[in-house]
Amino acid sequence: MSVGKAIGWSSGACALFGLQNYLIGATNSMPKDDFCRTVGLLWLSTGTCGVALLLRRPSRGVFYCDSHEHGGPPQRIGCIPKLATLSGGLALATAALFMKLSFAADPDAQGPLCSVVCADVILVSLLCHFFYDERLSRAQWLSVAAVFAGLVAMAGPFGQTGAVSLRGLTLAVGAMVSFGASVFSVRIASAGNLAASSGFIARALVMGKAAVPLLLRASWDGADRISIGLPLICGLLQVRTSGA
Repeated sequence: MSVGKAIGWSSGACALFGLQNYLIGATNSMPKDDFCRTVGLLWLSTGTCGVALLLRRPSRGVFYCDSHEHGGPPQRIGCIPKLATLSGGLALATAALFMKLSFAADPDAQGPLCSVVCADVILVSLLCHFFYDERLSRAQWLSVAAVFAGLVAMAGPFGQTGAVSLRGLTLAVGAMVSFGASVFSVRIASAGNLAASSGFIARALVMGKAAVPLLLRASWDGADRISIGLPLICGLLQVRTSGA
């Protein structure tokens, strides 16, 4: 993939990620929002997309290599890429859960909390720097430091007017770490020759399976089109952001 195309996909994913964050925050303001129902529907929506992609060419199975994706002969995929991908699906589901809890804990600070969640790129850059020898330049290190300083400034002194609450910030950091772990799992899978579409299918299926117990425990009293539709849209946006 060319640099320009990669930047284009990443920019689109960034914009839709912001929209997803906004919609997740909006679910907390719904009159009869149910946590299990909202998160379960979000996960189920993403999982359904994984099933649909799997059924396009079921003969390949869930795990297949890059060459097989483009019509070449199948190759063996090791255990580490598979385990990393499945763990990445669990981390992705956990990140959405933490985001909803974070925005509910401090709805007035949703903007700064979103910025904290988006700082997962710092975590991934550091992990790739040390584990895959993808060295950051001096300018890039300065950028990382500037972003970190900005996050600290936005959080502000806890308990003061306009500051982010400690609970909200802690949950946002949990979402950030979870997202970072999911993205890093993609890097591990790529190094293990796992096709990008295969990794997405596996992560989506994990989210879909995790949705079942939540939906069984959910309350459907007062559920309307908006309270059902918003989480489903968030799940579809998750497809776009995690697929980029």
